[in-house]
Amino acid sequence: MNNQTFVSVILVVKNQSEELIDYLDKLSPYLKKQYSDYEIVIIDQNSNDGIEKKLLKSLATHESIRHIRLSRVVSDDVALAAGIENAIGDFVLSGGEFAALTLIDVCARFIPGVIGNNKSVELDSFSAGLLKGPVFTRPEKYNNEPVPEILLSGNHALIQEWKDEQSLLRTLERRPELLNNIKLTKKQKKLLED
Repeated sequence: MNNQTFVSVILVVKNQSEELIDYLDKLSPYLKKQYSDYEIVIIDQNSNDGIEKKLLKSLATHESIRHIRLSRVVSDDVALAAGIENAIGDFVLSGGEFAALTLIDVCARFIPGVIGNNKSVELDSFSAGLLKGPVFTRPEKYNNEPVPEILLSGNHALIQEWKDEQSLLRTLERRPELLNNIKLTKKQKKLLED
């Protein structure tokens, strides 16, 4: 078939090196047959089963495979989000439950009433052509990392300006090619030049 779509496959793993190697051996030929170009992004949740050593052969023979090791275990949705942010393609495919949940979530978000505030959908990553900036919650300090002071200021205009800047900077850092598809304001251009 060889579809012209670029596909990013994101796999979240934790101490599953044996299963992962078998899966990669089956997945890579399938993707090569189905798509003109693809990548496999492995998000490793700080495994301790020697995954790096076992992955060396796969990484050497398949240049389309990337391994990203997280320094700590996080929830699957956070790990998947890390994979999406590091993926090259805009089309993201994952296996099994993640694929089904992702598809359900993508569709359900646009049904009125599913998301409490419809503005949330408008502010998601890619909705304005940019990645979403960092998100913080309580407590004000977590793992010795404080929430930026501006977010505690109560000044909604400054907070929104900060969020917009962070979104632009995150896009520049992680997916700079997206900036070619949007019309930047003078303020955004100046920020990027600085």
